[in-house]
Amino acid sequence: MGDLSKHFSRKEFECRLKGKPHGCGVKISLRIVHALENCRADPRVKFIRINSGCRCMEHPESVKRARAGKAPSYHSPQKDGFCHAVDIVMFGHDGRALSLKDQYEIAGAQPVFWDGGIGIYPDWNTPGIHVDDGPCRRWTRKRGVYTPGINLD
Repeated sequence: MGDLSKHFSRKEFECRLKGKPHGCGVKISLRIVHALENCRADPRVKFIRINSGCRCMEHPESVKRARAGKAPSYHSPQKDGFCHAVDIVMFGHDGRALSLKDQYEIAGAQPVFWDGGIGIYPDWNTPGIHVDDGPCRRWTRKRGVYTPGINLD
C-alpha cells in the first residue's frame, strides 16, 4: 500500500544520489502516479519498479545537462515545482520483465502519455521505458545512442 496511490509511495520517486535518498523534497506529479496506476491495472502487469523518479538540480544527470546547456529533464522540477518523468520496468505475474513491446503498448495506452514522451531502453540491465507528460516524442536508446522513434528490433 502506497502513500501516493494504491501501489506507489513517495519514497519510490524521491531523488537519489549515489543510490541513497537525497532528502531534497522534490515531488512527482500526481498525473504521472495516476497514469502508472492505470498501467499497473493492466492484466499483464504484476508490479512496476521505479528505476528513476525525481532528480533535483544537484543530481549528477541534472548537473551534466546544465553544463551541456540543455534544458532541465522532465525528471527535474518544472515550473509547477513537480517532476514529470519516471524510468520504469513493468513485471509480469511470472516475476520477469515484460517485453519492451508490451511495456510500450501499456504505457502508450495512457492518455497522459499519448501527448507525452516515451522512450525505450533495451540495453538497461532489465530493459524498460521512460515516460513523461511533456511534449509528444518517441525515442530508442541503444548503446548510449538516442534515435528518434521506437525500434523494437
